[in-house]
Amino acid sequence: MSNASRISEHCWALIGNGDDVYHSYGANTGLIIGKEACLVVDTGFHLRTADQILAVVRKHSPKRLYVMNTHYHSDHVFGNLPFATAGATIIAHENCRRSMLDQSEGLLNKYRKRNKRLAELLRSVRVSYPSIAFRNKLTLHLDEETTVDIVHPVAVAHTNGDSVAVCREDGTVFAGDIFWNRYHPNLEDARIKGQIQALQWILKTRPRRIVPGHGRVASPDDVRTAIRYLRELEKSIRTVHAGKKPATNLVPPWTRNWKMKWLMDEYLRGLRR
Repeated sequence: MSNASRISEHCWALIGNGDDVYHSYGANTGLIIGKEACLVVDTGFHLRTADQILAVVRKHSPKRLYVMNTHYHSDHVFGNLPFATAGATIIAHENCRRSMLDQSEGLLNKYRKRNKRLAELLRSVRVSYPSIAFRNKLTLHLDEETTVDIVHPVAVAHTNGDSVAVCREDGTVFAGDIFWNRYHPNLEDARIKGQIQALQWILKTRPRRIVPGHGRVASPDDVRTAIRYLRELEKSIRTVHAGKKPATNLVPPWTRNWKMKWLMDEYLRGLRR
């Protein structure tokens, strides 16, 4: 993960590197820092990442610390423990919390059993669960001037428990895995139409910059590119199901140099079975 970069008056981004499990699949983390409190957006896959994020937070000595998990996937929540230990309040959509309670321990054990390297990387991880769960929208006041809206934009996008953080004053949106910037997205729990609707919702907030779940800090035009990608992919999948197209080369050709194509290939192979 890169060092924290200040991207607007109150917002920082820590951009992930790589696209494999040992590099947290390139998952990003964000910080929104006010005079009274700090919100951490996602905590990474393991404690090395979490400790790096927490070190940045401590430089600002916030009186209150919040964590928002954008969804339940392991590369965004396994780093919760150091923040919980530091007294953070962890926030998530109610479906995210439910999915974590149902699945996170099993996913952690599954990763540990995959190989010795992962077992060591995740040895000290303990799942820490959200203590505040919301349904539609929650607003945090980090000081008298800095407001963050935490929103569940559509019923099912990347998952059924997605949250987006909007820093009103900065025009900055932390999108989680609703938005992948030049990464092929993980669609295992997704509804493509819902993901498109959520991206359109993000554009309606008129953001100046967007921090994706994976990939570099983006502009509204990058969000439009992601919408185009999903529309073309959905169309290709429909034609396969209708028997009008072979189940090969479904990924839009102009995206084949994007990261994590191996993950999209796995997803598409599953559709062909």
